Amino acid sequence: VLLLHTRIFVFKITLFSLQAEDEKPKISLNMDPVDVKTWGLPLDSKYPDVVQINEANFKPKVLESRDAWIVVVFKDKLHGKWWHHAGHVKGAVWYGSVDIEKQENFAKLLQQAPESTAENIGNGVAVIFPFGVTPKEKIKFTGKKKKRPLIVKSPTKAEEIISSSIPNQIERMNFKPSRMKKFQDWVVDSYYKSSPPRFPVLCITDEPEPTIPVSMLVLSNYFSRFFSFALVRKEDVSRMRLQFKEVPEPKVYPHYLMLMGKEPSKEEMDRGSFGMHFNIFPFLADKYGRSELFTSVVKFLFTANEDYRNELPGRRSDEAISEARMSLVRDSLRNRVELVNKHFRKQKNVEL
Repeated sequence: VLLLHTRIFVFKITLFSLQAEDEKPKISLNMDPVDVKTWGLPLDSKYPDVVQINEANFKPKVLESRDAWIVVVFKDKLHGKWWHHAGHVKGAVWYGSVDIEKQENFAKLLQQAPESTAENIGNGVAVIFPFGVTPKEKIKFTGKKKKRPLIVKSPTKAEEIISSSIPNQIERMNFKPSRMKKFQDWVVDSYYKSSPPRFPVLCITDEPEPTIPVSMLVLSNYFSRFFSFALVRKEDVSRMRLQFKEVPEPKVYPHYLMLMGKEPSKEEMDRGSFGMHFNIFPFLADKYGRSELFTSVVKFLFTANEDYRNELPGRRSDEAISEARMSLVRDSLRNRVELVNKHFRKQKNVEL
């Protein structure tokens, strides 16, 4: 099912919505792979797993970047746990590496540990640089300890610290009857109280409270002008499906559902029917890729905007082309990838 249909606040769903014969073919209504070159976005291959960091590229790549970085100081070979995590957060968080045997002084500076040597580095130590340029500007490598970068030895802790540094712009929805007004207000506000209007997106996760996947946090910041994001926990899916009865239970997490409203026609209003119709546009891994990957969800969001922006409630008829095409987001995504790839040296992947 590529598209589901409902009527908001009554929530009666049919299985799909057909495309009119005179419409431009919708990318979302086929299972062909998505070509990001359509929007001038970076190819998946342009997102590196791990970047070699040195004294020359450290400031422009890491300190002057808006994005969060995990820079691992290691000996000889980067341990498999860091490679695995780099693949998991690829695109949302940048990963860097510093070989202590080749850059001993720089490695010691990063760790603020003069006693650190190739012999006691173990399986690697990660230096954490938070999301946002301003937090990085406050980091000092000497002086007061509270201003120094955080050092961790586990990918889980690294992700936890980075997630806490990213502004949380995601609403929380549990679909309890007493909380349905919050959901309805969120949808209506996305369309009619945002400028430009936004697509509402439900982000469903199996992570325990209060964890939010780092990719969701980063996506919600880069796409905040055009999308409103709300989090649904796995334990709340059954209540959600009481409202969206034809929506299948997710097989993998995270999962995404886009709500695309359609205002009632004149004929419907003449009959006294003022409910808003909805198409529910689900994320499909077979089309967009693995849902935990930043790049896969970028494809999903750009596809939704391409296919349905003209139908978005609250949209101005004279909307600028740059707004309609999300040029601001495109440029931001392109610039961040160009920055990380400038004078790029790829770290060899050696699993241990």
